[in-house]
Amino acid sequence: MKATPSPLKQLNFSVTYLEVDILDIESVVDEDIPDLFADYDLDFTFDCLDHPTDDEIFHYEMTLVVNEGLVLEPGYQLVIAAAGSFMIEDDGSLTDHEIMGLKLSSGLSFMIGSIRAALWNATSMGIFGPYTLPAVDLNALIAAKAKESHKAETKKQKKSSKPKKTGFKGVVH
Repeated sequence: MKATPSPLKQLNFSVTYLEVDILDIESVVDEDIPDLFADYDLDFTFDCLDHPTDDEIFHYEMTLVVNEGLVLEPGYQLVIAAAGSFMIEDDGSLTDHEIMGLKLSSGLSFMIGSIRAALWNATSMGIFGPYTLPAVDLNALIAAKAKESHKAETKKQKKSSKPKKTGFKGVVH
């Protein structure tokens, strides 16, 4: 089967911050390492931003904390921030729904795959060996982001509907 090129093109990807911490080396036995990695909590934060002047270009900014929480598991704690730019080459045949799908699902998938590779490379020579970011439920991430965005928009609307304080206190006689 011959594959057709996607209208989505990744223009660039860059890691803007990377931190690798090694935790509690003494308590880890070699055969425990795969189990340790499976227990890590993952905390994603991301934004998909439209380009201010070009409708075909959009950007992702993403931060991921691996092994995050009140109680940290032994092994690695990883923090990575990254940015990526994408272009959708549309000859007019794409619907708004298809464009949104490319931005959300495909763009997010590209970013997570690139972050997976960056984390693997950063830990490949580490004492616990390479960390491979597990598969992530994109639908759950997108739904959580939509809920978060809706809450922020509702809060913004409530705030803007309150009367503005002028800073002037008048006295009526």
